[in-house]
Amino acid sequence: MENIKNIKNGLNLSWQLYKFQTSVTNCVKIINIKNKTTFLSNLFPNSKFVSIIRHQNNFYSTDEGKRFNEREKTELLETQRPLIEGNPMFHLDFYKFFTDFDYVNKVLKFIGHDKFITSEKEFNDLKEKIDFDDRVLTNYFDK
Repeated sequence: MENIKNIKNGLNLSWQLYKFQTSVTNCVKIINIKNKTTFLSNLFPNSKFVSIIRHQNNFYSTDEGKRFNEREKTELLETQRPLIEGNPMFHLDFYKFFTDFDYVNKVLKFIGHDKFITSEKEFNDLKEKIDFDDRVLTNYFDK
């Protein structure tokens, strides 16, 4: 029971940082979720999971990206394809997500969002706003 209390306290802190709102779709990034998915599925039965499938390419601009590129391939597979029980999961193709706005709309529809990207210009403007670095897609297919 104490473990559940600690997890809920940690999630409450995350929700405060992400500005959680009860009336809209909320997304939370959880790194190393592979051993927590069944528990979270039971704790939040209405949750949806998006697992990002990305290949290593030796480019990184953050410590998280560096750790990602240094991981063993088997560990990446376990992390990127976690076991989920009873909840919907979308395996997001990282490359397509940053190159095809129709694919982004497919993801938005999955999570229940009601606003979509309507043009390539809007898509490129969004990537510019988040300072997306195209080098993260370099050599994508070489791995």
